[in-house]
Amino acid sequence: MSEDDSIREPDLGRSSPVPPVEEEPSDDEDEATSSWGRASKGTGAKSLPEVDPTIVEYICGRFRARVARARQLSATPPPYGVAYRDVLRLRIIGSALAELGIGTGQGQRRYIRVVIGGRRVEVTPDHVMITLGMHPATYRSVRSRMDKVQSVYTWLGQNKHLWQDDLQRPVGPKLEHRAYEAMKALFGPNPLPTRQHIPPEPLPAGTHDALWEPCKTFLRWAGDVAALYHLQRGENLPVSPEFYDIE
Repeated sequence: MSEDDSIREPDLGRSSPVPPVEEEPSDDEDEATSSWGRASKGTGAKSLPEVDPTIVEYICGRFRARVARARQLSATPPPYGVAYRDVLRLRIIGSALAELGIGTGQGQRRYIRVVIGGRRVEVTPDHVMITLGMHPATYRSVRSRMDKVQSVYTWLGQNKHLWQDDLQRPVGPKLEHRAYEAMKALFGPNPLPTRQHIPPEPLPAGTHDALWEPCKTFLRWAGDVAALYHLQRGENLPVSPEFYDIE
């Protein structure tokens, strides 16, 4: 399908963008301190830019289930910790962009044309992000952070022989063990319980961290593991998998 092709989606029903949430402070302002980022002071929830109501209506009608899920993630009190919430939001938006065939990466289409009620409009990745509750700059920042963490998680999973049976390390819980179990819960296929759910049995290893620890904790673990094993992006650190819905 070319960028000039049209899609007709009648009777979508009116809707509104997912409300924004208070974001975890961005760590991108101080990259000079650490290549893995450092948290800064928060500024509360940012208001989202305006999107043409026709485009909002199209996106909400095309992705009803994803919009409903995104609204759940913006509820108060929050059902999940910031880190897991952000992973789910990245998956929701990433899957919607993939289904539309657009994106922000090199070589990806920057928009798709759709016709609604006889009117032709262009839907861009930014429109999708905003309608699903994330400012485009926030989406890119969060994805950059989670890419780093997921890359280290992928490396830990591929190289267990290097850290699971290291007898030369001090006795006690190892950074790699705690980080790996928490990241496995964070990125794994099994959905986590909400914070309001009281399980009848203790949560599996890593689940508590995935539910309660902020993104900066996972970034710190990722940075520490990377430093310990001399991991460098573009050299010996795997590329982070894409963030798509896990059915």
